[in-house]
Amino acid sequence: MLDDLVDLVSIGLPGLAVVAVPASALAVAGGSSWWWAAAGVVVVVIVAGACWWPRRRMSGAIAVPGAGGDHGVTLLAANVYVGNRSSEVAARELVDAGADIVVVSELSQVVDEALAAAYPHREVISVGGPRGHGVFSRFPLERLPEPSIPGPLLHLRVFGPFGFELLAAHLPRPTVVAGPRPGVARLAECRETVAQLAMLASSRPDVVVAGDLNLSDRQPAYRRMVAGRLDAMRTVRARSTFHGRGYWWLFAMRIDHLVVPTGWTVSDARVVRVSGSDHRAVRATLWPPCDDVQSGGAISVPSLRWVVHRPLGWRRARAPLV
Repeated sequence: MLDDLVDLVSIGLPGLAVVAVPASALAVAGGSSWWWAAAGVVVVVIVAGACWWPRRRMSGAIAVPGAGGDHGVTLLAANVYVGNRSSEVAARELVDAGADIVVVSELSQVVDEALAAAYPHREVISVGGPRGHGVFSRFPLERLPEPSIPGPLLHLRVFGPFGFELLAAHLPRPTVVAGPRPGVARLAECRETVAQLAMLASSRPDVVVAGDLNLSDRQPAYRRMVAGRLDAMRTVRARSTFHGRGYWWLFAMRIDHLVVPTGWTVSDARVVRVSGSDHRAVRATLWPPCDDVQSGGAISVPSLRWVVHRPLGWRRARAPLV
């Protein structure tokens, strides 16, 4: 119960500032002490700090603006919204974004057909409805065993300029009382799902997690997801990705993520508008520490110390494709 309360406060924190400001103003206008105004200011400052802290640029994060290079892989993750009335426009925007790999949640028939025509490789769980989910790629894909967790999840091996695994996920939306609707789960179940995904991502050195995780960057589970890893959107000033309908934008929710292994280089990280959707897409160019790459995998290059001090060991030091 306490964990549920912490999650609810973390998600709804900006709403506290929205209520505190007019409440303090009304109290002062009604002749109450100016302490009410001071209290309102304190609340706003605390809320602003709590919202800014998980979006600040991560210490040590590697960002090379505009330097995607020939060996980088540009990945885009978008929730196009199951009720999107501008699917054709949204599909063109996703194609025109020029990403090498596109992860799509709430995949519709229109978007699926447009992306399938633009990308030679496609892996899809289903098309249409809230569980519509697919990955479209310029590079060959291999479907890997997928863990049994709630929500659509594609576990893929990508054979691009460097090899890596991709966990393309659309996790359930958290709620206090989960109904029978698909894509919705209790807060405790959502925390367990994030823990499973984080454990799977950390079990291998080359796993990228992408998609609508329905996980606010203010929730404690977010810290577990990025522990020992790099939130690609925090190589720049991270922005909200979910604006919903009506008042939802007030909650400044960043729930769409690209999480990569520590030490990877990230370029051109940004959010991208998707017409008709209640989400913004996240997009970044990624590549691992090794610069010498070939199609299908990365080559580990011997260290300079090994080459200088053990010139005869070069053949033994050179690592095979991984």
